Amino acid sequence: SDAGTTLIRELIQTEKRVLLLCDNGSKVEEFRRFAPFLKSGDVIGAHDYHPDGVDNSRNWAWNEIGDRAVEPICQELGLVPFHQADFTEAAWLMRVKT
Repeated sequence: SDAGTTLIRELIQTEKRVLLLCDNGSKVEEFRRFAPFLKSGDVIGAHDYHPDGVDNSRNWAWNEIGDRAVEPICQELGLVPFHQADFTEAAWLMRVKT
């Protein structure tokens, strides 16, 4: 909702560093909606991640977000991987704003 987006934007835009985790119904949409509000040093994550978006049932059966889905907005906003090798094991996409 617009009110929810406004509230999250206000919470992100404090002086403190933010860790924003997207784990609702549409991870890609959430990531794209909230990433523009991040400040330098803030981290955004999205669950149910696999780098290429392909099913990897051995580790996690729900793959709802992959690199290709967020690459354009990451490039546009200066979001770079944040300890990604470690977080991939737990099915989390993690990016930090430069």
